[in-house]
Amino acid sequence: RKELYITGHSLGGALAILFGTHLDNTGTYTFGCPRVLGKGGNALTKGPVFRIEELHDIVTRIPLPPVFEHVGDSYFIDNDQNFFKNPSLWKRTRERLGDGELTIAWNLVKLFVLKEAGMAVLQYLHGHSPYNYSVYCWNNIVRNEYVRR
Repeated sequence: RKELYITGHSLGGALAILFGTHLDNTGTYTFGCPRVLGKGGNALTKGPVFRIEELHDIVTRIPLPPVFEHVGDSYFIDNDQNFFKNPSLWKRTRERLGDGELTIAWNLVKLFVLKEAGMAVLQYLHGHSPYNYSVYCWNNIVRNEYVRR
């Protein structure tokens, strides 16, 4: 039996989860993935799912619950590039608000209502960048290797 790992970023992560419901696999790893499955979605996956989510990545928040839900274990990356496994809603909200989420949201309101503050969109898109995900994951691996020695 060969090992099969399925991975993807954003829409590719959504497709990886869908493939993971049809293929026996060793693990599905997604980065910046939107919600894909509904209630009971964990029972549909044929292997463990590991979801990596950056602090300001807006794509990980769509579509809205309760119709769609995230599946698998969540690894939340805060502003200091620390990873938290399956953080509570309170922990995620506190991290986001403490890092200026309300300012970003207000800038989005100004963008769409007052037609200004385009930087808010850039902050959310910056959080979704695959480059950032790879740097944060690599830094976490290096940091943990250093701690183990």
